[in-house]
Amino acid sequence: MTEEYVQSPGLGDRLREARMREGMTQGELAGTDYSVSYISAVERNKIRPSLRALAWLASRLNMNLSDLLAVDIPVSTDYAGAPVGDDEAQSAIAQSQIDIAARNYQATYERLRKIREGVKSPAQRIQLNLLFGEACVALGKGDEAKDALEQNLILTREIDPVMQEISRNVLGLAYAQLSMNMMALESHRQCLTAIDSHIVRDPSFELAVLNNLGADYLQLGQTDEAIRTFERAAQLGQQMLTPQALAELYWKVSADSRHDGNLAQAQRYADMAAEHLRVSQNRQIFANIQSNLGLAYAERNDNDRAEATLQQARKVAENNGDAMSASTALATLSRVQLARNETDKALESARAALTSAEQAQNNEALGRAHLALGEALSADGNGAEADTHFSQGLALLEKAGSQVELTRAYEHYADLLAQRGDTKKAFEFLKKARQAAAASH
Repeated sequence: MTEEYVQSPGLGDRLREARMREGMTQGELAGTDYSVSYISAVERNKIRPSLRALAWLASRLNMNLSDLLAVDIPVSTDYAGAPVGDDEAQSAIAQSQIDIAARNYQATYERLRKIREGVKSPAQRIQLNLLFGEACVALGKGDEAKDALEQNLILTREIDPVMQEISRNVLGLAYAQLSMNMMALESHRQCLTAIDSHIVRDPSFELAVLNNLGADYLQLGQTDEAIRTFERAAQLGQQMLTPQALAELYWKVSADSRHDGNLAQAQRYADMAAEHLRVSQNRQIFANIQSNLGLAYAERNDNDRAEATLQQARKVAENNGDAMSASTALATLSRVQLARNETDKALESARAALTSAEQAQNNEALGRAHLALGEALSADGNGAEADTHFSQGLALLEKAGSQVELTRAYEHYADLLAQRGDTKKAFEFLKKARQAAAASH
């Protein structure tokens, strides 16, 4: 596609005024990418710079490309496609968001390439350009990403400054892909300025920008700056490791936005906080489901399926920062491993279950973990140490008041005592099991 500029005669004047305002000489503005004679010719309106050159010059002058362009808006001269209706565009946006989340970049690219220029709504055009740019960067099509995202810098200026910075961040990735490393750096620096100025408050966006900016510094050999940037990113990232923690960050951002009088943004971040809380709750429920399913498989002696299910439950729980669910999965996993005569693995899982339960500070989880460790130690021939953990586990379950858990624990301990030949003590715990079972009905 070709582009023409509806060029005002003041472009060179605006460039010269901006350069002088920054206190830069033509040589300083040119840097290593352009010559002094080129800058001079642009300022005297003798040549028409490309959009790429203008974007680079604008970044060097700490200004927005749209401010430098003013009315110099690119106009397509060879688009032959039919106009795209709002409903069709919105459907394409929704499907493309799903595809990008699933990393189906080629599908997004093919879909949006056909309709992007036919969309008339500025807001939809901006969204499509951003999605198209993200897909192009993922597919290594830096030139196409650059064109779409540079167009977004123009379109978003008066409509949505937040979307402008989001577009600029992806544009920086396109520049880096095209080995335009200084432009990539300047793009991500501008994004960080917008973050520090509270134009954009989203912590997830800040983390992405810091990661990209650190990579730019590394690419340019500026190791100290890269370290400072990545250290800031790491500090922020520590606060975002779970949906619960991320939700808390978004609540804070929402409160700050409300304090500043930006009620629309406050509501947006409150909605995001609620969504992350829902994700956290859903993950916790899923981890519990997997733990219970694994337990059911174990009760049926289907140990292969039990172990696979419990390992998944453990992973989900740990990723969600849910120490209680992780402990439950590990304690059950230890029993499965004992059934396979994998005593060393069972001990390892039981000890990990106890560590997680201590983090959760939950009596029921602690009780299960102590019992699992007691069983594993008993199988390993450490009867005295095992009895200590059994006593601790039973006391904790009694304190928690879980009669169903107690019934199962008493019965299991009675079986182990009987296997050791301690029938008198085994009978005592069978009586306790019957009493707990009666209390649960």
